[in-house]
Amino acid sequence: MSYRLRVQLPDRPGALARVSTLLAEGGASVIGVDIHMLDEERDAAGERTEAVDEILVRVSEGWSADGFAAALHTAGAGALLSALPDQRNHDPIVRALRWVGLIVDAGAATCDLELSRVVAEISSASAAWVGRPSEAVSFEAGRLALERGTSVIHLAQRLPGPLSLGTDEEGWVLAVVDDPGSPRRVALASRPAAVRFTSSEVQRVEALLALVRTLAGG
Repeated sequence: MSYRLRVQLPDRPGALARVSTLLAEGGASVIGVDIHMLDEERDAAGERTEAVDEILVRVSEGWSADGFAAALHTAGAGALLSALPDQRNHDPIVRALRWVGLIVDAGAATCDLELSRVVAEISSASAAWVGRPSEAVSFEAGRLALERGTSVIHLAQRLPGPLSLGTDEEGWVLAVVDDPGSPRRVALASRPAAVRFTSSEVQRVEALLALVRTLAGG
């Protein structure tokens, strides 16, 4: 069985190697690693102090995410943010090409439902929604993104309607506008408060919306 682990660790040489060692000791083998940026975690010199790595692992029978989290804590090697079973195609290039194919098949001008699924996939979100600016203003994050003309990561005390995670707990909402000067679509994605969106995920969604806008002719 495979798991997709999200680990927050110190941004220093050898940190990922230590995490890999702990995984191996616990009976898991690393298949792939996706390194994310955290712009807000910087020291006085402007250097990043924390990193978030998404690690795809194949685990042996009886492997425990709780056990791995405890090992990370004991070793001072980082913190496990999430551990989700992974049944998808693991190659990111193959997945990206399939996403584009699905959007083209759906019709770039009318593909909001398919696009919301892709947004959730590339940002590892729990839920996602894509719609017009007139609809997006009903979401706090959507309104802020349209007003500021830039992508927004907003901590909501209660996730609204299509972004709800099935509980009343707070969570992060990512809002991305396809073109700040002349918006046609706004994408929103959500996930629990313990797992903040990273700069890498923001850039993925921005690139996706730009591609869809181009395919739609403008």
